[in-house]
Amino acid sequence: PEAVARTVRVALNGAEAGLLHDPDARAARRARSVGHVDAGNGRGAATLSIGLGLFGVAIGGLVGFAVAAEAAGGVLLAVGFAQDGDPPAQAAWRGLFTAVSAFCKAGFALQTDRLVGYAGAPVVLHVVAALIVAGGLSPLVVLSIPDALRRTGRPVAAQIKLALSTTLLLLVIGCVFILTVEWGNTLGGLSLWQRIHNAWFQSVTLRTAGFNSIDIAAVRPARMTGGVAPPSAFPSEP
Repeated sequence: PEAVARTVRVALNGAEAGLLHDPDARAARRARSVGHVDAGNGRGAATLSIGLGLFGVAIGGLVGFAVAAEAAGGVLLAVGFAQDGDPPAQAAWRGLFTAVSAFCKAGFALQTDRLVGYAGAPVVLHVVAALIVAGGLSPLVVLSIPDALRRTGRPVAAQIKLALSTTLLLLVIGCVFILTVEWGNTLGGLSLWQRIHNAWFQSVTLRTAGFNSIDIAAVRPARMTGGVAPPSAFPSEP
């Protein structure tokens, strides 16, 4: 084996020496090298083009998801506002504005009392809450909800399951807490189901959005902090 290896090395060295002394061989070698470089540049350009294409598809998907969610929410909110007595044109404008504001978690409302006047309108409350949640989660997570609910179907990534389960847990805990501490206070004048609707809405919006369907000024300060701060931190209540 050592003799064979020496023979191969000698042959390779001889071939290299021949290339050094043969102009035609050197030219052919340079041509092959340039061809390899051109091929590499071509593959790099193709990879860049594919990457830019995928980036464009991703941006288009995000924009399409946002527009579809806001448009659907605007239509549903316009119907809800109209059912509550708003004129058609005003209901349509309020529906579109509120849908965009909710999806972007801005908390802006055209009404001076925000959504307090719609505490008895579950369509308005739940559509706004759904837009807030959809805007807070990524499109991938939102579009995976049907697969997560079905027993059979495409497998759902663990990260998506974690995001959905954590969001649901926090919202349920917040809803139960608001029902418990505000049952006879800001929720006192509502029916049973209206209390549940408003407690759920407040649990959603108080996390990130800033809307409100109950009078926040009437909520006792200690309850607004979840009872974490000591009583001495707040003025005495009647």
